[in-house]
Amino acid sequence: MHMDSAIDLNGFESCAICEPLSDELAGRFLAFTTARALKPRTCDYYAYLMDISLPGWRNQTFSGLDYQLLQKRLQTVSPSTAEGCLRVWRAFFRFFNVSVSRFDEMAGSLRRARLQSREDFIPDEQLKTWFQATRLLPFCRDLPRNQRQQARSMSRMLQLQLLTGWRWDCITQLQWQALDLNAKTATLDGKCLPLSGIAVKLLRDQRLVVGESLWVFPSPSDAHIRTNRRWRARLDRMLGCHIDNHTIRRTFMHQCARLRISQPVRQTLAGYVTARPVDEGQLREAIDRIEARFLELLDDCH
Repeated sequence: MHMDSAIDLNGFESCAICEPLSDELAGRFLAFTTARALKPRTCDYYAYLMDISLPGWRNQTFSGLDYQLLQKRLQTVSPSTAEGCLRVWRAFFRFFNVSVSRFDEMAGSLRRARLQSREDFIPDEQLKTWFQATRLLPFCRDLPRNQRQQARSMSRMLQLQLLTGWRWDCITQLQWQALDLNAKTATLDGKCLPLSGIAVKLLRDQRLVVGESLWVFPSPSDAHIRTNRRWRARLDRMLGCHIDNHTIRRTFMHQCARLRISQPVRQTLAGYVTARPVDEGQLREAIDRIEARFLELLDDCH
């Protein structure tokens, strides 16, 4: 769930409630939402953020809040969700004139970690190992037989993200009507983007197993696959390190930069909505160079 952009906590003032309140946070939270005249949907969302960041918070007090557990839980959610959680906690404590210095420290650590993560990518010497690990996903011994086909789809999705630099949601929502495999092109957000030969081969293999499905990567329980969290956790255990979707995408951008491909071209190829218009010939030339680069790095394991 990702709705932190809807949170507006500016202008929250300290509490002016005169009647005595229970020290437990549950009663304080009710007083907080009542005094602020928050809509039920907003109250539910604030409570949801507090629940995922600190289960059992309702029975805790201001002085006895488990900050260590809170910080550990914030590391298990996305950075944007963690920031939303901290904004709610900070506003809640400030409303009752309770110190928010610990929340400020957490927010600072989160910002520093986020800035550092933007520089993360898979190093050249580890790229082949990562690619081979994605290919081994369907063959894990502890994987039930009924999940092997989904594992093959997940393997191709991760590889496709590396080869294109596309956002994960663009890959999960990809439909066959947006692809022209003969022309080696894909239409993404209204833009016609070239595909590398490796990506086309990967998509042709996927086409053979999904039949007449509208979606390139269908799900047995839903219209299409939506998340790869469980599979990435398995991949992390195989590799002994954590590599998320953003790291994979940044690896594509890093290789583009290494090839001195201009920023507008590489942003267009990666599906950035705000990228400046670029000539189709430049895009095709760039994707051919990127393909040659990946062929060199992957060394026959593609």
